[in-house]
Order: sequence, then structure tokens, then C-alpha cells
Amino acid sequence: MASGCASNISTPETVRSGTPQTSRNEPSSRDAVKAAVTFTHDRHIGARTAMGPEIRFLDPDRNKMLDGYIIYRLIGIDVGRSGPGVKNFSDIQIRVKQSTYGDWPSFEAAYSEGERFALTRVDQDVSCATSNCLKTEIVGIDLTTDLLRELAERQVLSFKIVGRRGSMLVEIPQSYVAGFLAAVDEAEASDKGPKL
Repeated sequence: MASGCASNISTPETVRSGTPQTSRNEPSSRDAVKAAVTFTHDRHIGARTAMGPEIRFLDPDRNKMLDGYIIYRLIGIDVGRSGPGVKNFSDIQIRVKQSTYGDWPSFEAAYSEGERFALTRVDQDVSCATSNCLKTEIVGIDLTTDLLRELAERQVLSFKIVGRRGSMLVEIPQSYVAGFLAAVDEAEASDKGPKL
């Protein structure tokens, strides 16, 4: 990797396939992901949130301390909707976080199978313990629940996130998406999920 440049990075096979070798024994099967989804409810702003487990891995070509970490999770958000007609979370965001000692990637767009998806910049941070600073960028790929259900048919849900100085490929196994949707559906069906 050239100094000062963000490189292209992609999801290792162990994460794509949803096998137990995912970093730090994170949930990979449908049932493990389903069990790890958490729900919160904020009455003050009228929002319910379903948060999938965080999946974290280092790209094998960039395994230098924290440089190259990619972290993803699914988040379902419902704001201001209540009543018997509400059966699912209306908005979904695939949150992706990458850290690098190189230049800011400045992510701007997300693509999957030729389709462009809305990308939201969520946060960025700089940590300088030495003269070399770790830059962390968090973005969200914005979807609806209905669109996520359509995309869940794919064996691997793959997105290329493109920036001004780099890109990354994030591949989410079908088991992760299925587990997240199953947890949301079960919470709604059983009335155990947080309600407005």
C-alpha cells in the first residue's frame, strides 16, 4: 500500500460466508444474529431502534494494528409511527465503519449490482497517539425495510462504498440479514418489541 493513500479493501471469505471464524467469535448464523439483535425505545423523540450485532474484521492486506478495520451492523429505525398498523421498522441503515492511518477516504456513494444507494455520513474521528493519526469514518447505507427484504434474497449482500481517495467492498452474509429481519418480525408479532 502506498503511503498516505487509502486502498481498496474487501470482506474476507470467513465473514462473507457467515462461518464461525468471524473475528472474535461474533454471531454469524441466522439464529445467533437473531438472538443478538437489541431493541431500544426513546419516548422523548418517539423512536424505536433495532440494532444488529457488530461484525468486525481486519482486511488481511492491511493487518497493521487498527489500520484497515471494517465494522458493519444493521440498524432499523422507526420514528413517530405507532398503532396496530405498524408491523416493521420503516428505515434501515447499514452502518459501516473503517479506520485507516492513510488519507481520509471521504466516502460519497454506495453501489450494489449496478444500483446506487443513498449514503449518509454519520461520524468521523481522529486519534493521534503518535505522529501517525488513526482516522475513522462511519457511513450509513440507507434502505427501507421492504428493500432490505428484497435484497435479503441474495446469497451475499455486497456493496462497494466509493470515496474520493479510496473504496471498500462490504459483503454481508444472507444469514446476517435473515437473522436481523427475523428478530424484528418476531418482536413485532409477539408485541415484545418496544412500542411508541
